Amino acid sequence: MTKLRRKPNFQEIAAVAGVSPSTVDRVLNERGSVSDAKRRQVLAAARQLGVLRILPSPSHGQLHFDVVVMQNDTDHFRRLKQAITNYAQLIGPRVTVHRTSWSERQQKQMLTYLSQPPHPRHGLIIATHDRPAVLQVLRELIAGGVPTVVLTSNMEGLTDHYYVGIDNYAAGRTAGYLLAKMAREAGTVALLTNSTRYLAHRQRIQGFIDAVGESPLTFTTIGPLECADDPAQTRQRMEEILAQHPQLVGVYNTGAGSSGIRDVLLKWPAPERPVWITHESTPEHSELLKQRLLSLVIDQDPETQAMVGLQHLLYLCGEVSAMPTLEPRLALITPENIHLVPF
Repeated sequence: MTKLRRKPNFQEIAAVAGVSPSTVDRVLNERGSVSDAKRRQVLAAARQLGVLRILPSPSHGQLHFDVVVMQNDTDHFRRLKQAITNYAQLIGPRVTVHRTSWSERQQKQMLTYLSQPPHPRHGLIIATHDRPAVLQVLRELIAGGVPTVVLTSNMEGLTDHYYVGIDNYAAGRTAGYLLAKMAREAGTVALLTNSTRYLAHRQRIQGFIDAVGESPLTFTTIGPLECADDPAQTRQRMEEILAQHPQLVGVYNTGAGSSGIRDVLLKWPAPERPVWITHESTPEHSELLKQRLLSLVIDQDPETQAMVGLQHLLYLCGEVSAMPTLEPRLALITPENIHLVPF
């Protein structure tokens, strides 16, 4: 005779979840009010113990997800925000996605919004720098049970969150390895960046320096020089470098502001132009690749970042049963495969 498996009781579920049996009763039988964080603990414990019943939703009523993005006019952030808008429309009416954008000058207001949202918050997606004040607020939110996803640039010193983005150190190493292979000779390389306030840029810089340093050829790296993704600043930096190093053999820009580099390189005869590697699939970069001014583009797939970030929150809130398996892909775009890439 087959022995029937005994179903877990409330005391056993409570022990695994770290709550009282009465809390388990209120959650599973939907009696009374229990915080969403404790509801998730109880439901996770019930699933772990194999409770054979249809479990209630981990949240009461409407779910509210916040998407907080640093204000940035570059094509990457434009693509990222548009993708979030597109995918949010597919989730369904039970989830409201609140999208906000903050400039560097509005950090105080952003921190207030993060710590005191004007609505219940069941999940947070954020793409911003990792300044101490931002990290502190995020640590407090995570400790309070808010599921948190970081996009594009991870945050040094932050734990218990989910990072969705490419390996930026690997991206920098890829740029350094290929630049060293493509350069016409050893020599001086210009290293430009948006801002080292972002971990992604710090990782790209370090990866590039490490890979170039491993080349059998000897390269001297000038930089990193911060240009704030601004074409005018980028142009000025390039002109300053060339005034002292007219035989430049390579340029790596971890951020935007490409028109500033373009303006300088157009003054050179084509055979003498340096190898130029930068980031993001954009219409501007497509044209520069076609003109053979730009050698290589590394794209970080913001559309997949947006989709996977939202899927992570849905999973963490118990709305879907499995974690997303898709990951953002690091794509290499050259003048030879432009036609295969949507710009």
